[in-house]
Amino acid sequence: MRLPTEITQKQLQLLETAAEIEGKSVEDCALERALPNPAEQKPSAQLESLLTVRAKSAETGKFSNKSLDRIFDEELKKATTEETHSALHHF
Repeated sequence: MRLPTEITQKQLQLLETAAEIEGKSVEDCALERALPNPAEQKPSAQLESLLTVRAKSAETGKFSNKSLDRIFDEELKKATTEETHSALHHF
């Protein structure tokens, strides 16, 4: 079945770029955006929410002076500690 639609040149360029990045056809990319898989929406929504909060913080001058390496190290240490703590409670 064909479903013709009108989009602007800018929308087409964005769709072509997204399709190229994702390694998909323009048609597949458009279809996935029009009818997204519910299982794939949750992580995407979580990421969008996180990035929105971070962008607003940056716009208001609320950001960390830590290096990216330091942030990663702290998060890895926190995750490792939480995993160890969780594993100890399972025994």
